[in-house]
Amino acid sequence: MKVTVKGTVSDGLSGVKLASGTFTVTDSAGTTVPGGAFTVTSTGTYSFATSLLAKTPIGTTRMYTITASAKDKAGNKGSAVTTFTVTR
Repeated sequence: MKVTVKGTVSDGLSGVKLASGTFTVTDSAGTTVPGGAFTVTSTGTYSFATSLLAKTPIGTTRMYTITASAKDKAGNKGSAVTTFTVTR
């Protein structure tokens, strides 16, 4: 299944380093899920898509955690996390 993640980044001091966005995905079933990079727009918004396996045995659940991170121009890193569950 394709999942799209959207958000906003801000930094009131040095500003956001626009090309610093990265994301990671962890899966409770132990599946290796590739992460990637994204670019923050000049207004601070970002959006990226990733494909995740929705298949899980009947009567079970699979939990995904997606962490999006970006840096400011001073090199400080901030992150946001979202989690969702696929149940069958």
